Amino acid sequence: MGNEVLNPREKQILSLIVSEYITSGKPVSSRSLSRHKSIDLSPATIRNVMADLEEKGYIYQPHVSAGRIPSDAGYRFYVDNMMHLQELTLREKQRIRDQYQKEVSELDNILRDTSLLLSKISDKIGVALVPHLEKDIITCFTFIPVSSNRLLAVLVTRSGMIKEHLFRILEPLDRSLLDRVNRYVNDLVVGKAVEDALELLKTSDFMTFGTFMMGIVRDQLAKSLEEEKKVYVGGLIDFLKKSGPEGQEGFLSEEVLARVLGQSEEEKTEKSLAVRIGAENRLQALQEYTLITRNFNIPDGLKGKIAIVAEKRVNYGKIMSLLDYTGRILEEMIDDMFKED
Repeated sequence: MGNEVLNPREKQILSLIVSEYITSGKPVSSRSLSRHKSIDLSPATIRNVMADLEEKGYIYQPHVSAGRIPSDAGYRFYVDNMMHLQELTLREKQRIRDQYQKEVSELDNILRDTSLLLSKISDKIGVALVPHLEKDIITCFTFIPVSSNRLLAVLVTRSGMIKEHLFRILEPLDRSLLDRVNRYVNDLVVGKAVEDALELLKTSDFMTFGTFMMGIVRDQLAKSLEEEKKVYVGGLIDFLKKSGPEGQEGFLSEEVLARVLGQSEEEKTEKSLAVRIGAENRLQALQEYTLITRNFNIPDGLKGKIAIVAEKRVNYGKIMSLLDYTGRILEEMIDDMFKED
């Protein structure tokens, strides 16, 4: 179902059904199509074409006596074969550029703001996924005394990621000893990728400061890699209140989106811009929605991902243009940030 070759007439009717349904949100009838300027066919002929499209799985009738609406396969055929990217307005482009002209030094903050920006411009759910840390270069690892028996371990990476972990110590550490530990740790791990530093700590025998402090460093690096990837989500509650399918509100969450984006990243897709419609999303919570993602590159081989989650009858051409343009400006800004370093 949905893989059959369509003739020109079927393509024309399917394209009109999809575009009209995206615009109106109402099932499309043969009568309404017959009034379209680009069609010179009778309602009876249109009904026959619609019946063929329904049999092939591209459209369906939501209830008796209603018009037809696109199936997931219908949307997929439209996106792959008939959709045109829709240019953003100058105002929209400027709004995106203005967002990235602010003074920002941390990638976490940049991605949080990006998710909110995507949500506001699209009126959908904006998502930004923090990339894996394995290849990220460590720029600082330091212990900061918080109290007599508590230390804060802080890991900073070249991409601007900051990871913190608070832990107890049995006895207070002399400040000069702590300074020596910090110098030793920084000499050991700064300039190395997180995964390489972790491997070094696993295989080396550190007698200088005992295994306790080095164990903390190792645990902090491992924790940074093992943590579920952080995802920033903008507009989730507003979108679900406004247009979430009945019964879906309890399923779609930040945790679900983090899992879905993490899975799509692991598939190593070659496409920078990808669209998953309805049942193409493996998780049930997303099967009433469309997920549109764009990868973005960070220096040193790191990759991130931004996305928009929308209802299936979304303006695909506009949303894909929005994601693509935002991704390009985001990459430019991150490149500039790295050059300044």
